[in-house]
Amino acid sequence: MNFLAIDWGEKRIGLAVGAIFPKGAGVIDGAKDSSQIIDEIKSVIAENEVDKIVVGMPMLPSGDEGRLAPQIKKFAIGLGDATGLPIIFEPEEFTSVEAKDQFKAHGKIPNRKSGKTDEMAAIMILEKFLEKMTKS
Repeated sequence: MNFLAIDWGEKRIGLAVGAIFPKGAGVIDGAKDSSQIIDEIKSVIAENEVDKIVVGMPMLPSGDEGRLAPQIKKFAIGLGDATGLPIIFEPEEFTSVEAKDQFKAHGKIPNRKSGKTDEMAAIMILEKFLEKMTKS
């Protein structure tokens, strides 16, 4: 079973795919029209034979959903309707910060506009999801 993970952001949307070992699948400009974004994601889904979509849901330390939660839910519901694939929300906290830290630890500082941090955040969301799946 192949999964697509999405780190949704207002500026960039990071993508990762995988069944066991996630890999980056690109970055989409978050400023595009939602139908363009969905079309690009559908291409990634077809190329990687994705069965389910995992969407990162930002959570606050208090356990409440982050400020982008309503936008993310609306986007995810539209994506599910457009693809016919099940959507799974994966709680996440500070994955973009963790991704930046990983790059810095390896002596790399990616250009913010490159989207590499967003792509890495999506990989981390999928890794966490897959880890939980194997434990249950």
